[in-house]
Amino acid sequence: MRSDMRAKAMRFICASLLIALMMIATANCSAINNTCSCSDISPEKKVAYMCRPAVVMINCLHWATLVNKDGEPKIYLNIGDGDQKTEVDFQEWGQGGTGSGFIISQDGYIMTNAHVIYMSDYEIKEGLVKSIGDSILNNYPQIAGENGQYSEEIYDVLRKEYTLKKRTPEKEISVYFGGMGSITEQNGVPAEVRTESPDELWVGEGNNKYRSGKDLAILKIEGFSNLPTVILGDSGKMEVGDKVIIIGYPGLVESYTHQMLSAETDLIPTVTSGIISAQRKHPDHTDVFQTDAAIQHGNSGGPAFNKDGEVIGIATWGSSVPDAAILVQGYNFLIPINVAKSFINQLNINTSRSKASEFIEKGLDYYWKQQYSNAAQEFNKALSLDTKNYYASEYLKMSSPH
Repeated sequence: MRSDMRAKAMRFICASLLIALMMIATANCSAINNTCSCSDISPEKKVAYMCRPAVVMINCLHWATLVNKDGEPKIYLNIGDGDQKTEVDFQEWGQGGTGSGFIISQDGYIMTNAHVIYMSDYEIKEGLVKSIGDSILNNYPQIAGENGQYSEEIYDVLRKEYTLKKRTPEKEISVYFGGMGSITEQNGVPAEVRTESPDELWVGEGNNKYRSGKDLAILKIEGFSNLPTVILGDSGKMEVGDKVIIIGYPGLVESYTHQMLSAETDLIPTVTSGIISAQRKHPDHTDVFQTDAAIQHGNSGGPAFNKDGEVIGIATWGSSVPDAAILVQGYNFLIPINVAKSFINQLNINTSRSKASEFIEKGLDYYWKQQYSNAAQEFNKALSLDTKNYYASEYLKMSSPH
């Protein structure tokens, strides 16, 4: 009897120990899962949240007008049957548009494509010929003739008899940080060009022509010391098939081109992804990456990241249907970041990671591990450096309800 009781007691003790061990193992497993929960986050999501704060929109306008042989910004039109001429004054026009860029130093150096902030005199004049010619024909349609047979003459006159007169300073560059709002509601930060290598010259013979220059530019905005920054990677390590994540501001999803979208989200950057499809070369033998990640007008100058969130390229141009202006997606191209590093080195730019970006990355790591209190502390640290950091503020809101 006593032996049976002892046996039952031992079985009870063993069962209790087994349950306790299972509870400990379960607790340890939960701790491990909590620690590693961020591994379930996709590379696209990690890169998007960590790197969007350092991606900016760039707006550039080249202000100029056309003047006649007397230096006057006007034209005299023969309207009606008499000899009296109608004097039409020309206003200054801003030629240009928007692109993307990324912050490479916490004191405000920004990398982008040269074609985002550069236009040749020929390109500016052609734009003015089109804008002023269209305006004249719109206001004085009778000069085009009953059937519009003389409409091209006004463009020919402007092109052949008028010269370009640029404002001083001619170039107006504004940088906009990502976040809610439109460029009409926010004041952009003025930027200056510190170095550029525009692809301005056609070289070659016959049909074998290409534009020279690396199509790179570095801008500088003043008055900042704690901006979020990107990490520059090594494009030489990229291989065909490697993941590519692109962040930028394609014009197709801005309110002025898409009537179904509100202007309040114009400054929210777009994230697309793909792979390195091929490694190719320019006619001048410099390297270029081909990618199937979506790129559109406005993406130019934006960063292309690897899966670890390091910049390995710069979104530069796409492919279009021959003899048409229709972009074909899936065949886009990036300038490798190693090409751009020579420009950065020439200016002795300190590209070390900023504290703001370190705090944001650490906060996101805590957030994805569901350690919300620790995450909020890191986001608050980023906000203490810059109270206008939109993403630090948004990430703090994400953490606070928990």
